[in-house]
Amino acid sequence: MHFSFMRRVFKDGGQGQPMSAPGRASAGMATPPSGKEGAPFHPQSRAELLEAGEEIIRRIRLCYGREPQQFERDIMAVVERYADFVNALPATASNYYNYSGGLFRLGLDTAFFALQATDAQIFEGRGSITRRRHLEPRWRHATFIAGLCTALQPALNAITVTAQNGDCWPSYLQPLSTWLQRRPGDQFHLIWRTPSAMDGLQNLYALPHIIPPSTMEYLAERNDVIMPTMLAALARLPLSTPPATMAALVRRAAALAIAKDLRRMASVQGYTLQGDHLGRLLIDIMHDLVHTIASWIPNSEKSRVWHGQDGTFVIWPGGYQDLVAHADHERLQGLPPEADSALSALEHAGMITHGPAGPLWSLQPPGTRAAVSGVKLAVPELVLGAQLATCAPLPPLCVLPHPTNKPEPRSTPPSPPAPQESTTAPSQLDLRLAEQLPAQPCATPPDTQDVQSTNAPSLVNCVRLPADVADALRRAIAGLSEQPSAVCAQLLREGVLVPLQVFTSAGLDTKMVVRRLRDVGMLVIGTSGSAIRTTKIDGVAVLGLLLKRQHVSGLPSADRPR
Repeated sequence: MHFSFMRRVFKDGGQGQPMSAPGRASAGMATPPSGKEGAPFHPQSRAELLEAGEEIIRRIRLCYGREPQQFERDIMAVVERYADFVNALPATASNYYNYSGGLFRLGLDTAFFALQATDAQIFEGRGSITRRRHLEPRWRHATFIAGLCTALQPALNAITVTAQNGDCWPSYLQPLSTWLQRRPGDQFHLIWRTPSAMDGLQNLYALPHIIPPSTMEYLAERNDVIMPTMLAALARLPLSTPPATMAALVRRAAALAIAKDLRRMASVQGYTLQGDHLGRLLIDIMHDLVHTIASWIPNSEKSRVWHGQDGTFVIWPGGYQDLVAHADHERLQGLPPEADSALSALEHAGMITHGPAGPLWSLQPPGTRAAVSGVKLAVPELVLGAQLATCAPLPPLCVLPHPTNKPEPRSTPPSPPAPQESTTAPSQLDLRLAEQLPAQPCATPPDTQDVQSTNAPSLVNCVRLPADVADALRRAIAGLSEQPSAVCAQLLREGVLVPLQVFTSAGLDTKMVVRRLRDVGMLVIGTSGSAIRTTKIDGVAVLGLLLKRQHVSGLPSADRPR
């Protein structure tokens, strides 16, 4: 495992910079003032925290199913030390579990769901009966601890607890309750910092304060796999062997707990919030796809991931359909159905880098006939992992250069104003499209043409389509400048209508075409749920498919349909 990238990742993290104040006060945590004091923090005792979580602890006891003495020794000893470590900290400033004691409750909920999931999981399926009898209870115990501690990232990466005299809680050195008890009668505040991209490694520093030495000895007894697997799950580090079953269970449990709390907040507030965890969850899913799906192997044919000299890119929004499918398969809750919402989550988490025109970059991967859009990963190591060291970067993939690399425009000598067409240099995208598309007849001189119609229409974002379907679409779109007919596309206000005759003439099954276009999200679906539209051309009803405008470049404004 290569950790050379961690120095750069930690350097990018915030160094004690307060984040924006929560927009709403909650129990035990008022809205912080604009100064550096932060939000008032009201400590709670261990007994108060355990009493508040009495119901979920009772469910954990039933799920664990062992003798009362063993439950106290295995589970409650860890839970009590976890309560001492986090005290009454909230999990987030204004998102899920944002109330006093929220971090403690999030740990209990996640641990319960993870422990519950182990009932249907056999960790040592290929081991002997003796080995399974020895290790299965330890796997369940370790999964519970991983679920309990996986939410510690806010405590060590985003929260600063300060005393009245300015002292800060040294979270790496002692539990919060111990630090608070040494300052009786003092007033405390919370300051939210901008977290770094690596939000799992900090969990490891808290484990000696939460897991008793006897428990570590029990988990490591006569095996060398349980402790490394638990540490990897907490640090979000990939393991080749054994399979990352524990990490998957913990991730699923955390997503379920957060989704349930967000639904609770929506029922109270009347609107739905997007979870702050979503950005990192998407990155984790991308990592899984890169290491399990052939279409996500970097720089392979029709891949969703391209690693070049100018960065690492993921095809978007086409690649998001794979993320949603993987989340459904893994039963990960909380992913939005729209790619734009997921894109906003990646931006909020600092996982992608902005391009010249926003979060999407225009790319020309090898083997593609037209430009596609994608997102540029800010920390590609989190997605590619060890493959980053073995994947040779391709030549620059971006069609348009980054604004910082754009040359300054040359000044023109004093002369009469030049024609409109010579004042703006054609972009690289225009040059590539001009080479690929047939020349269109020009009915009027260039200086009198509509400025928006100088670029020939072209199909974009079609890397996931079969070649024959994409070719049929390109031929139909190329006829947009001609008189609309049953074999040419027609520009409407909502999008581009492609007659079904275009596909039947090419020998394609229209049902297959509809399914393919619908899977990649290129169609405008009607209110009835049907993808097929009917329009009249020369008084004849023509059936067709309506493509979204963002998948065809060079179109005039939506306010000026042809």
